[in-house]
Formats: sequence, C-alpha cells, structure tokens
Amino acid sequence: MEIKIFFLRYVQSLPDLFGNEVATDGTQMLKTIMKNDFKNRKTLTFVNPRNGKHYSRHYGMMAQGGMAVINVGEFVDGNFNYAIVGINLSCRKYPPYVAIFCHNKAMHNVDMIADMVKQSMNWGLSENNISVVFEPCTERIYWEEDFVHSYLKGMADRPFNPMNDFGFEMLEEKFEAVGNEVMNNKRKSDNLLDYVHPSVNNKEKLVHWLIIQEKGKMTPKDIMRPVRFLQDKKMLYRPTMIAFNKVCHKEGLISVSSFNDYTNLAKDLFVNDEAYKGLAEQFSNAF
Repeated sequence: MEIKIFFLRYVQSLPDLFGNEVATDGTQMLKTIMKNDFKNRKTLTFVNPRNGKHYSRHYGMMAQGGMAVINVGEFVDGNFNYAIVGINLSCRKYPPYVAIFCHNKAMHNVDMIADMVKQSMNWGLSENNISVVFEPCTERIYWEEDFVHSYLKGMADRPFNPMNDFGFEMLEEKFEAVGNEVMNNKRKSDNLLDYVHPSVNNKEKLVHWLIIQEKGKMTPKDIMRPVRFLQDKKMLYRPTMIAFNKVCHKEGLISVSSFNDYTNLAKDLFVNDEAYKGLAEQFSNAF
C-alpha cells in the first residue's frame, strides 16, 4: 500500500469582506495542539465525517520538534484495524505535511482518513479562527532525508512486524471490547435487551425505538441500517440473529451471512448512506 502525502495550507476560518480566503500561519498552534494531545491535556478527536463513527488514537512516535506519528483505528474482533498518520510540522526541508499509510485493509480509504485528520485539526484550531486545507502532494519526498517519511516507509516495508501494534494493547477500548467478547461468548443470549450497552439508561425504550425503525423494512440493508446505527453509537453490542428476530421478526428476509456482514464493525457498509445519516436526527428526537 502506498503512502499518500498532503501538504498543509492555513487560512483564516472566515473569509474577507469580498469572500476571499485569507492566508495565515497555524503551524505553531498546531504544534501546541499535538503536544497537548500527546500529554492528554486536551485530546484530538477522530470521527469519521461521513457516518459519525469514533476512532481511537495512539502515538507511534511521541510528538516532538513538530513531528509525530499517530495510529488511528479501532479494536475489532481481536484485531487492531488502523491507519498510520505521520505529521511533520518541522519545516526543515519540506512544507508542513501529513502522510497517511493504510496499514490494514479495514482502514483502506485514504481520502476518508485524510478528511478525518483534517477535521480533527480544524476542531483544535477553531478557537484561533484558523482552518487547515489539505493539498495532495505531487512531488516526491525523499524518505532517506525525512524522519517521519522514513518511519512510515519502515512500517510499510515490515507490514507484519508485531511492533506495529505496540501500544494498542493499552487502549481502554481494547479492554472494553475484550470484556464484551467474553461476556457475549459466555451468554450468547437470545434476549436483545442483554445486548444493550450498560450506559443506556432505558434499555426497553431503546429496543422499542429499534422495533419502530424496523416496521415495514423488507431488504437486508434497510433492515440492518438501524441495528448498525446503534452499534456505531456504542449503544448496542453485536447481537445474535436469533435475539434480533425474536423482537423484530425478520425471519426469511435476511441471511445469516448478510446479518453477520452488516453487524461486523470492521466493514463500513453505510458510507454516504443518506438514510443512515437521517437516523441520527430521528434518534435525537426520540431520546
């Protein structure tokens, strides 16, 4: 898989009186944001701008001298699915840039990852009235002469190196996921209420909302859309098909393989799905 590079350009968040972009410099502020994020003073948030899904982040290389490597991803079914994001703000040889290497097939959409990183940076810069623009790099960056790019090339050349996953073992997300997996393996309950996340105050109301959403749905994608929505919002663990059908009565309308595909969080099957996006408003109105 290739390493894709984006140069950073800064503009003021608001245009001038004539609607034109106003160039500015946000490099120093972005360096401070990275330092604060690394020290957990004020963390960057990585959210898929297309479906609102949240991802964890772990520093593969600590933020120093305007350079950092961040692994952005999630723990799914015993695997770490992530992309490696190199950030170089040192301006020593090249302009500020972000380099993205899709380490796992589950995180293969470079443009989505770039949009997510840009969005996270812009949230951090917003209080300074600065926005960052990503511009695809068309020139060659010599990895031998650039530390961040050299680091990413090393990861690309050693895709199965177990050290690539080092640090993800300490993610809180992993411990929660492992706990859920053990709990579900012990039970495999056929009661859908058992799969509602403990943080949900009114489990019955959540299941009732799901039942309402399922009324009249006949195709696999329409049937599974609200289920996956609740999974992505971390309100519903992956249920069994038996538990789902006992409540929503979709026997014969969806196969076991389709059910498993749609409830597999490593598969993003609702990208740019307008009906999926509309569920957020419906859910907000109901709760």
